[in-house]
Amino acid sequence: MKKDSIPLPAAPGFFSGYADWAKGGDSAAFFGVPGLADAAVPSRPYESPDLRPYIKGHNPADPLLSPLLADLRGLPPTLNITGTRDLLLSDTARFHRALLKAGVRSELIVYEAMPHAFWYQIGTPESQEALGAMAEFFKRQLDARAKT
Repeated sequence: MKKDSIPLPAAPGFFSGYADWAKGGDSAAFFGVPGLADAAVPSRPYESPDLRPYIKGHNPADPLLSPLLADLRGLPPTLNITGTRDLLLSDTARFHRALLKAGVRSELIVYEAMPHAFWYQIGTPESQEALGAMAEFFKRQLDARAKT
């Protein structure tokens, strides 16, 4: 959107996402150890047969695919959520730090013992808490934008 001069959203969310398709983070390498959950995930996501359709032959280092490699300056406040057992914990944390380095207001919430995309497990207390944090963050950002 930024590249094409399309108005940016008031506040994006980055929830357990791939920040760098070319080079996975430490958590992807950790969960790639045989015997651990998500062991099929390589440290270079573009090598995974399950993930290839996401990039469809494009350069994994393209900033449109790997936001960690993009110019993040000027982006709106961003909420980042992950769990300590998420194979994308490192990508989410690295993206949060990159946003801060670029001068973007960024919040990071890491839930203890939660796996990838745990907020879809609607019945758990952590899911309810995460969904509440998402709603509160977006409401706060939209209210702030409405006042300007």
